Amino acid sequence: FDDGPHPTYTPQVLKILKDKGVPATFCTVGTQVQAHPELVQQIVDGGHQMCNHTLNHVEGLETQPKEKVEAEISGGRKAIVDAGGGEPAFYRPPGGSLAIMLRRHLSRRPV
Repeated sequence: FDDGPHPTYTPQVLKILKDKGVPATFCTVGTQVQAHPELVQQIVDGGHQMCNHTLNHVEGLETQPKEKVEAEISGGRKAIVDAGGGEPAFYRPPGGSLAIMLRRHLSRRPV
């Protein structure tokens, strides 16, 4: 599930997943995580996986300066960790871009 957590939809999705006994991966945006850390805890408590989807959901991140890339990826990770979501095992770039510059960055850092 992408771009959350969202205060209206995430609880609804979590209930459906619980009722069906289905685990999921939540690709969360750092600013949303910071605004709704209680939802991160609900996601984790439900047995679901956290995924870093950057701090601000910047599409075209591969066109940004290295410092911006670093800030977005590291910021999304930090938001998840700070909210009690643990180290995210995955990174999903906004817009799906896995340009070589992003792959090089990700191969050296936690996601």
